Amino acid sequence: MVKLFFILFVSILFFTQCKRDKDKDHITQHDIKGMVYNNCTDSGLANVTVFFKDGQGLNSSVVSDGVGNFNFPNVSINDNSKYTYSIYIPSKSGIGATTPEYCGFNGTTLGFNYNEADMFFKPRVTPKYLYFCMDFNPSVTIPNGDSISVYYYQKTFHKNVPTLPYDGTVGKYGIYDPGCGSNYPMGLWHLEIKKWKSSVYTFVKDSVYLTWGANTTYTINW
Repeated sequence: MVKLFFILFVSILFFTQCKRDKDKDHITQHDIKGMVYNNCTDSGLANVTVFFKDGQGLNSSVVSDGVGNFNFPNVSINDNSKYTYSIYIPSKSGIGATTPEYCGFNGTTLGFNYNEADMFFKPRVTPKYLYFCMDFNPSVTIPNGDSISVYYYQKTFHKNVPTLPYDGTVGKYGIYDPGCGSNYPMGLWHLEIKKWKSSVYTFVKDSVYLTWGANTTYTINW
């Protein structure tokens, strides 16, 4: 009986110690690296504030370099399940913005666990332009039967985020007020210009590059 009790006692100690070892925090140091990826250009984005959070109160930040890379050096990563880690880049709605620093910006959050700490992260973001207006020269009434229309679209953004708007159309039929778009993705916008003037049809392709926060007017000669 004593022998059986001793065996049970040792077994309990063994399993208790195993549980303690399993629950024990194991901390290792890692460099949390990555690149802020611009959905509008298929390249890195400079000068973006990137935050690192551990779910336990840590909230540190760095700014991406000239090619979009960022690094949080020597970060303590804990394998305890109560710790959650994330790379966070905040968004801005851009609604009502009148200056470039307040224009729209779609940020993101990337969560990861301790087994993924050595990955090279690529948080994807969408910077936007402030205004893009199309004007016509001259801005007069077009004769009956004549017209002009412009289809504009951002192919790179559409490839990366196919679920969101990426194009638009403006036109001039008779008296027309210039069309302005705001808070849309930056980058290379393609233009397809169609004119019907005195029964003559012309078709012209062009493009315009809109920077992050751009306030640009594109003039189309009638």
